[in-house]
Amino acid sequence: MGMALAAYEAGEKSGDELVQYMDKAAYNLSHARPTTVAKMVQIVDGAMMLVRKHAKDGGCAKELVEPLREYAFSYINNNYLKYEKIGSYLADLIPKNGTILTQCFAETIIGTLIKECHKRNNDIKMICAETRPYFQGARLTASVAYDMGVDVSVITDNMPGFIMKEKNVDVFTSAADVITMDGYVVNKVGTFQIALAASYHNIPYFVTGTPNLRHETIDTVKIEYRDPE
Repeated sequence: MGMALAAYEAGEKSGDELVQYMDKAAYNLSHARPTTVAKMVQIVDGAMMLVRKHAKDGGCAKELVEPLREYAFSYINNNYLKYEKIGSYLADLIPKNGTILTQCFAETIIGTLIKECHKRNNDIKMICAETRPYFQGARLTASVAYDMGVDVSVITDNMPGFIMKEKNVDVFTSAADVITMDGYVVNKVGTFQIALAASYHNIPYFVTGTPNLRHETIDTVKIEYRDPE
C-alpha cells in the first residue's frame, strides 16, 4: 500500500523519471527495518513489475495508484488464505482450554488461531508479554484477543519465566521476522529468553513462519539496532 501512496505522490511523472521515483520508494520501504529486508524486497518487487510495465506503456504515476492498490489488496487476501491454514495447524497444537503465552504480534495468525479455537469450542486463555520497546504484545496481540472474546492478560517482559509455572502455560508461540535455511529463528528481542524459559519448564515453543530462501545461513541476517543518538 506504501507503493500505491508513492505513485500518488509521484503525480504526473512518467517514463524513466517514474521508475526512478518508485525504485527509491521501494528501497526506502523495504529497507526500513534491516532484519526484514529480504522479506520486504519480495513484496515491493511485485509492485515494481507493475510500475515498469506501466512506464514502458507510456502511462503516468497517478494512473498507477489504483492498480497498485489492487495489487496490495490481492497480496493481503492471499495472505489471509495462507494464514487461515497456519492458524488451523497451530490450533491443532493447543490443548483443550489451554493457556498460550505469546511474544510480539503475529498479525493475522493470531486472529485465525482464535477463530479456529472458537470453532472447536476450545476456550483458550492468552498471556501476552508486552514486547518492548514498542509494546506490540500489549497494544496489538492483547487487544485482538480481547476484541475476539478471549480471556487475556498482559505481563511485563521480565515475567514469563515465573508466569509459565505459576499459570500452567501449555504453549509458547510467536511469529518470526526471519527463519533461515540453516534452521535459525529470528524474532523480536526478548524471544530468546522466553524460549529458554519454555525449554526449562518443558513447554513447547511453536513458531509460525516460512524459511526464507534469501537467507541461507544466520550470517546473512542483520540484527536491527536503533541509533543510540
